[in-house]
Amino acid sequence: MKYSHKWRIYLGIGVIVGMTAGCGPAKNTEIVDYDSDGTIISCAEYDENGQMIKKTTYNWKGQIADIQEYDSDESESSSEEDEDYTYEYDTAGKKKSATKYGGNGLVQELLEYGSEGNLIRKTTFEYDENNKLSETDEQDYITKEATVTWFYNDDEFVSREEKIELKWDGEEWRESGDSEENSYLGADQQICSKFWSKQNETGSIFYDWSGSGEKTSEWLRKSERDQAGKMMQETEYEDGVLIRTGEFGLRSTYYNEDGSINYIEEYNSDEDIIKTEK
Repeated sequence: MKYSHKWRIYLGIGVIVGMTAGCGPAKNTEIVDYDSDGTIISCAEYDENGQMIKKTTYNWKGQIADIQEYDSDESESSSEEDEDYTYEYDTAGKKKSATKYGGNGLVQELLEYGSEGNLIRKTTFEYDENNKLSETDEQDYITKEATVTWFYNDDEFVSREEKIELKWDGEEWRESGDSEENSYLGADQQICSKFWSKQNETGSIFYDWSGSGEKTSEWLRKSERDQAGKMMQETEYEDGVLIRTGEFGLRSTYYNEDGSINYIEEYNSDEDIIKTEK
């Protein structure tokens, strides 16, 4: 079987579109997805009507992990698990979303699909004993980011959002466990405070909780690492003013508001303070 391939970028993922020639239904289309490292994730084959007729998924070694074949006359697979979902389609008959309900009649899971029939977003919902929404977990497979939201019933916070990087483990997308951003929200979803941690940068911003939404203070720490990823230097700021520089594990220098040195700390191998100079 010969293919003429055309490269294109689809929503940040490398995709190959190949038009089959001389075999099977005319104008069948294959869409191959790769991860950021160039490892194949899946290969989906569509008939001339745009219906998926076969999907092959691969493990982290690029080996076939699963093959599913579909009836081209039906919009969904005949697998039993599909019966748990309620589907919504666009005007062209392509699947837009799939919703799964629990025994209490509340939504447990929402799947959203792109124009190519690929899963682009998955959201799960959890409820308390009174069937009130307590947590949502939205995984966006385009941005490679998960947003987990907790809902509270107290006077201080209404909800908290945490953004977490998604990583492909060879079989599925998983939350890395490395939090990128936390936001605490008050009444009317007004942000009270925000914390973030990214490569070489950690910080927090605090806001007026009375409802004005004005920023009250900001803290930022920037880091420098060597080629092996080892922390070497740190610099801290408060409201844009330098407050500390540090040689990681050796010493820290603290500054006054006018930029002059306040004091210096030196550390031993256990990072205990062994000397302070003023």
